[in-house]
Amino acid sequence: MPTVTATAMGRNEAERGAEHLKGGSCRGIGTGSGIQQPVVIIGAPRSGTTLLFRCLAMHPELWHLPAESHPVLEGPLHPARTGWVSNRAEADSVSPGELAQLRRVFFKRALNLNRILRDPAPLLTGSSLGRRLLTRTMLLTLGKLSRAGLAGRIRLVEKTPKNSLRVPFMDRLFPDAKFLHIVREPRQNIDSLLAGWRSSDRIGPLRLPRFQRAGYPIAGGLSLKDYRGRWWRFALVPGWRSLAGGTLADVALKQWYECNRIAADDLRLIPAERVLTIRFEDFLADPEGAFGEILTWAELGEPGPALAFCRRLPRVNTAGPMARDRTTGLRFPEEVDRALAGFPEASSLARRLGYELDGPA
Repeated sequence: MPTVTATAMGRNEAERGAEHLKGGSCRGIGTGSGIQQPVVIIGAPRSGTTLLFRCLAMHPELWHLPAESHPVLEGPLHPARTGWVSNRAEADSVSPGELAQLRRVFFKRALNLNRILRDPAPLLTGSSLGRRLLTRTMLLTLGKLSRAGLAGRIRLVEKTPKNSLRVPFMDRLFPDAKFLHIVREPRQNIDSLLAGWRSSDRIGPLRLPRFQRAGYPIAGGLSLKDYRGRWWRFALVPGWRSLAGGTLADVALKQWYECNRIAADDLRLIPAERVLTIRFEDFLADPEGAFGEILTWAELGEPGPALAFCRRLPRVNTAGPMARDRTTGLRFPEEVDRALAGFPEASSLARRLGYELDGPA
């Protein structure tokens, strides 16, 4: 098996992340985080977390970060600090002082577009890489305006798929958090992960910034049969080194499996009233009804523009014009089925999540 070790770049990234966190001091806003009952969306990458987040980010009572929380959390939680084991984080993964600082940074960077825009929807519907980068730049500017005159506590919606591996940590970071777990039909989720791995991270001659890629320069050491890239994409799951010599479909399957298995196990230890699991397919079939269920569970008031936004769900995380199989709707049906055939544990987890995996797609 090829040896995969932490690179100098990886160590430097962890150090930069730590400095990034230190630079987020929030003098003048008090010693507490100012955040109460945040809604933490978790799910495997490409399971529908982005779509769900954008709908909730439209709610006038909810604040959010300009993007996923990688720049915030991967100061103290960067995997280079633990020998590249994984993105897994336990309740005691950081010190009490670091926890307090993280809470302050989340508060400082939160924004609420409803405070300054009549219709924030155009800023939450971009899908192309170029539009996402432009949108993030605009959000950073508008976020400062939205915080003008802010006093008291806020409610936050946070969406970072890697947090599927960090439920105990997120529960300690925000002890009153509500966890919204979204699951998706396994083949569709794995297929979408494959498409994500194979999509470009370039805009013309430019490569996406480090934290926008949300990956690590370690994939080359795996010697995958059908991937020669250097960057690992999406969640770094426990046991990833065992995939050496395998295929990209094996990687995508492992990511779907570990993110959902670990999240489901961890969520059993959270009080039931703080956990809601929703199926991506149910949300697409009846977005208004599913959104209403979420609002009731999260104890949120009138949805404002969020309800209209749900009725015209935007396309998100599209991976270019890849052809789909007419029968299954998958882009890589044979690869997905081969990976599943060699991983029998997937069927039991699928049933646990409410799906069946009997036979090929």
